[in-house]
Amino acid sequence: MRFREISEFEDVAHHYINASCKEICKLIDLHDFELAFVKLDWSKRRSCSRGGWYPRQGGAGISIGMKVCTKNNTKDDVFRVYEYKSFDANPVIGGFYTRNVEDKIALHCLHEVAHAAQYWGSYLKDIEPGSAHGDRWKSIYAHLRKNILNPRLPNQQKLKQEYEGYINEIAQPSLEAKFLRAASAIQVRR
Repeated sequence: MRFREISEFEDVAHHYINASCKEICKLIDLHDFELAFVKLDWSKRRSCSRGGWYPRQGGAGISIGMKVCTKNNTKDDVFRVYEYKSFDANPVIGGFYTRNVEDKIALHCLHEVAHAAQYWGSYLKDIEPGSAHGDRWKSIYAHLRKNILNPRLPNQQKLKQEYEGYINEIAQPSLEAKFLRAASAIQVRR
């Protein structure tokens, strides 16, 4: 990946991180939320992103696995962005279809900022954090998704049909390929 492309992806990540922080401040109990730490990690060994409490860095923070976020950097092809299995089908906070890798970066940033806000509220406001992907986190994340990412997502039904069409093409060989296999099987028997 070229420096220019990395720089553009980092600009996208910073945009969504900043938008998330501003949006979280609209929540009454988190009105003075702020991140103490942000890391955009391009390490090839990095397999996930993380948001939470970073005591050595001074508070709530996020570390985004940028290689994971930009993995499907394809032009014009529809791809599926997954969330955790337990809520992937949720229409508000679940996975989605897109053609734009920026949407995948946005999902990672919003997801991890929601974790950071969850633990910021716990450590600084004495708000019960709940479990990592429990009701408290889901309410924060849903607020971010509804107000930042979901409105910009393209028509999900249309993209789902297109995506499933790709999958069916891969899963079902064409009639020509079936015919060629059948013809070669007949020749082998002779």
